[in-house]
Amino acid sequence: MPEFGKQNFNYYEVARYNDDSTGSVLLKVHPFKRQGAFISVAEQRTAQIMMDVQKAKRDSWVTERQDTLNQWYITYGRYEQDPEDYIIGHTLILRDTLSNGLLLELQMPCPKDSFSLAREKCLEEVVRSFKVYL
Repeated sequence: MPEFGKQNFNYYEVARYNDDSTGSVLLKVHPFKRQGAFISVAEQRTAQIMMDVQKAKRDSWVTERQDTLNQWYITYGRYEQDPEDYIIGHTLILRDTLSNGLLLELQMPCPKDSFSLAREKCLEEVVRSFKVYL
């Protein structure tokens, strides 16, 4: 991880593009800071996920289906200008429920209803690497 990412978790974004632009992956890191004692972790997580999907809608995102897979919250859909199907996935990384954490957002091309953590083995390594900094 670049030094900026280690020192400042306010916002961090990584993109990987293949030469032919297939299999492109976008990974965003959002801070997850508990605000007040009367909001639960689940409520705040849901609110942040909804805000991320709303931002994608500004870029013509169309949600087709939502799903949960292990600790990942998956939104299947597509961008109107792109014929490929995409997913927007979110997972929450917390040291414990009382401290700050990270919300990882993953965007990648993926056929409908075919996202599987068994095929995306590197995601487990990515999540583990971020836990080191919490």
